[in-house]
Amino acid sequence: MLGIYFFRINTTRAPLTDKRIRRALALGINREQLIERVIKQDQLPAYSACPPMEAFTSPARLQGDLAEAKRLLAEAGYPDGKGLPRLELLHNTSQNHKKVAEAFRQMWRVNLGVDVVPVNQEWKVYLDSQDTLNYTLCRAGWIADYVDPNTFFDLWRTGDGNNDTGFSNAEYDRLLEVALNAPTDAERMATYAKMDAILMDEVPIIPLYFYTRAYAVNPKLHYPKNPVETPNWKHVYWKE
Repeated sequence: MLGIYFFRINTTRAPLTDKRIRRALALGINREQLIERVIKQDQLPAYSACPPMEAFTSPARLQGDLAEAKRLLAEAGYPDGKGLPRLELLHNTSQNHKKVAEAFRQMWRVNLGVDVVPVNQEWKVYLDSQDTLNYTLCRAGWIADYVDPNTFFDLWRTGDGNNDTGFSNAEYDRLLEVALNAPTDAERMATYAKMDAILMDEVPIIPLYFYTRAYAVNPKLHYPKNPVETPNWKHVYWKE
């Protein structure tokens, strides 16, 4: 399924204006453990901003480990998390989101010494807080509107209505235009890879996992796979 569960970061709010702290948070968690022990579904750990698809699998990857996360925190002036202000992790009302938030609260405390407090808000209030950048960290998700990596990369254009992180990068914006005007798909995909690398370096979002879905389908039914979960019913029929 072409979808991603991630955390937005308010890049305009200190101390997360510092890229080193954003990267430390992104590296200070165990995605595999989250999926196995908390989600308990066959989701895919995410280390980039775009899920793999037939035409594009990003070579970009969030690079580093827990030791690197600790080094970055210390370099930013917060060794073992000491002195770092308490952070809030906003999520909308859902038992699953609550479990994920609590899991990361524990991971960040144990792994980095960082104090993170989950904050629950009802859907409309949560959306308003996100849109007005009235948050520090915020859980989020995105399902592809169409089968192309552009649906994941145009989100982070400066001023885009879905950006909601305060992230702005002139080179990223330039590359998005290059991609949209690329003469070949190969050149376009290569440009998206560069954009993903920028996102994984600047970390305005923390990718957590890519969605999957399991289906039980009658073997007599012709039911083409659809990664955006909007079946085209004219292609669904009983086999002879």
